[in-house]
Amino acid sequence: MADDESQSGPSVPPALTTVHSPVGYRLISAQEAEERFRVSADVGYPYVDFADEQEIRLYEGGLHVAGHLEPEGDSDWVPYNTVVDGDLTVDGDLAWWDDSGGNFFLVTGALRARNVLLSGCPNVVVRGDLEVAGGICGSYGEDGGVLVVCGRTRARIIISRSYFGMTFAEQPQALLVADPHYTNCPVDFTEEELDTVLLPELLDDHGTADAWKIKEALREGRQVLRAGVRPSHLAALEELDALLVRAEEVTELDLSERKLRHFPEQLLSFPNLRVLSLEGNAELKTIDPRIGELAALEELRLAGTQLTGLPESIGRLRNLRLLDISDNAFTALPDSLGDLDRLEVLHAAKLTCPLPDTLARLHTLRELDLSRQHQGRYHCDTLVDFPPIVTRLTGLRTLDLSYVWLASVPDELLNLTELEELNLSNSLSARLTRLPDLARLPRLRVLRLSGRTPGSNQPPPSRDLLSGIWDITTLEHLEIDRWGKETFDGRKARTAFRALPDDAFTHLSNLRHIDLSFNELTTLPESFFGLRRLDFAGLRYTKLDRPTLERLRAMFPRTRLDLRDTGTKEVVHDPNWQSVHALVRMGAEKQVAQDHAAAVTAFEEAVALCAPGACHSDYDRLYAHYGLVDALGQLAENAPDGDRPEPTAKLIRYAEQTLSLVPGTIWHFTDEGAFQEEVKRRTGNALAWHLLHSGEPERALAAVEQALSVADAPEYDFVRDTQVRVLLALGRTDDAYRVADQILSRDPSFGDLTDIAALPEFQSWRQTQRTAAPEAPGSAR
Repeated sequence: MADDESQSGPSVPPALTTVHSPVGYRLISAQEAEERFRVSADVGYPYVDFADEQEIRLYEGGLHVAGHLEPEGDSDWVPYNTVVDGDLTVDGDLAWWDDSGGNFFLVTGALRARNVLLSGCPNVVVRGDLEVAGGICGSYGEDGGVLVVCGRTRARIIISRSYFGMTFAEQPQALLVADPHYTNCPVDFTEEELDTVLLPELLDDHGTADAWKIKEALREGRQVLRAGVRPSHLAALEELDALLVRAEEVTELDLSERKLRHFPEQLLSFPNLRVLSLEGNAELKTIDPRIGELAALEELRLAGTQLTGLPESIGRLRNLRLLDISDNAFTALPDSLGDLDRLEVLHAAKLTCPLPDTLARLHTLRELDLSRQHQGRYHCDTLVDFPPIVTRLTGLRTLDLSYVWLASVPDELLNLTELEELNLSNSLSARLTRLPDLARLPRLRVLRLSGRTPGSNQPPPSRDLLSGIWDITTLEHLEIDRWGKETFDGRKARTAFRALPDDAFTHLSNLRHIDLSFNELTTLPESFFGLRRLDFAGLRYTKLDRPTLERLRAMFPRTRLDLRDTGTKEVVHDPNWQSVHALVRMGAEKQVAQDHAAAVTAFEEAVALCAPGACHSDYDRLYAHYGLVDALGQLAENAPDGDRPEPTAKLIRYAEQTLSLVPGTIWHFTDEGAFQEEVKRRTGNALAWHLLHSGEPERALAAVEQALSVADAPEYDFVRDTQVRVLLALGRTDDAYRVADQILSRDPSFGDLTDIAALPEFQSWRQTQRTAAPEAPGSAR
């Protein structure tokens, strides 16, 4: 695409009439349509099945419509299909839809129109070129709406959203906004980014793109994107061009997730480049063989770039210490990888081909990630032989083979006498009957050995595989979660895991981290309570009895115990539970009575009683932290300037703790989930505000972004007001004004932004946004 939406700016189109059923067609049968036009070659809609209900109209010799063209019929059903044999020229807009059963609209030649506006589930096929003066927009296509163009496509802008599919024979000469899963071409902006680049007046009340407003703007010849927005792949190339004047000074470049469509040639002009990231550019697909010229490179990240191979010249990067080639589609890897004699870290997750034998020469390799390695379409659909080359990498300290359906784990693994970390989680199944004697690995500190299979199509492994782990005296970190009851093919495949061997931990005195979650353990062996160095114990979804829980609390007062979902939430008869609950209620009452100091005291006492292993309600614990943030905020606001730093510092500390207590996944449709969202929203906002006024805008931005993740609705614009202030403090004036403009376009009387709205600079910025025009035809750079 080119730089601007329009070279001449928007213009008001002339008034045109709407034509629903142009004259000059004849009806044809489904058989004739298929024989003459091979409709099914491009149309997925099963029109033959509805031949008795939908007629097929044929316009021979092409069609010219001196106005807009829309279908006839009610709001749900277009009772006919259309074939234009030749070119179709529409002086106005082609607006085609079907909200129910579907229909097809086939043009065997070229289609020219002012705009093409599609909705619902029509199948629109253009076998020639598609030339549009304005925009192409497709929406609400979840029932099968598609646009297929077999020739070239030219427009100012193309927007595909809400599952409307678009397939092009070549990259459109237009700015393309679409979900990458619903188009076959690289996009300039994803559908998720559309809300941030659209003009605010084209958003709905929830701040998301409104398809009808977008189409109305296109009909009226108005721009739809904010001024100055640039696709990240073009902006990245421009940034590289700007750096060329000081190319020798540049040592690090992060071009990850920039939608790059080719390897930027400018990179070859940075002779002292040590760190380069191209990860997440899914359209990259190839690496320039001249990459070997970047001899100073020490870190190269190529994950998620859809590579099928690497150039042999990769072996010339003799200073390379880290290489990440994860999540690609390799058919083979070059032998020259064995020439990287300083390589220490190789990440090759989701590898789809064997490792070359030459890797055995990499005596400096310390970390190898082969997680999710697979030979079929998915990581869990085929058995994978243990990579034999791995057993020859005797310098390895970290090996990750998680989520690989391993056929075996050979004894030759014990050759890795320097190995400190081994991850075999989610890689075991009933096909694997034994493990090597891992106690013979003299430096093994970390072992991850989850009992879950890579996929649901494999029978679970036997707990007999665990028999040797209790003798690994060097272990500091052990994960043996999910070894409990399992069924496979409707039959019991593994019994409940209710008890550990009595002497399980006798020889594991160095353990600091143990995860026993998702096992049906009802008690813990005596040897467990002798673990004096324990920092963390994961016991989620166990069934530990009450005496065991009480003993854990007494014996491990400083250990972080994860006892979620062990049935302890509702033990209201426990004295500690009752004390916490009473203090939280007292703190809430004091807060309502405006006695903020007393509220702080009560909430802090409640928090102190929520020690690891202590019995309390998760809700009470979260409420106590949340209440502290609110009460301390009131104290800080009302304190004299000289006394304000103390409550502010405490607020920041408790706010960070509060956010850490909110689960990553919130079930928003439950009462508990609604409370957690409120906590995250208001605590994140308060934390951002006080960090901002404490001179830490970077941390404030991270905090307000957490709050914004649960603040979509306009009623939470107070969070966006905080975001505006933080962005201004960071010097990101343009971003701040965009957010303010979005709020004020929705609610011009929004009081919190009165000062921003009155700024001459902001008013000038808004005027510029409404007169500039960003989209334009062109081709990818």
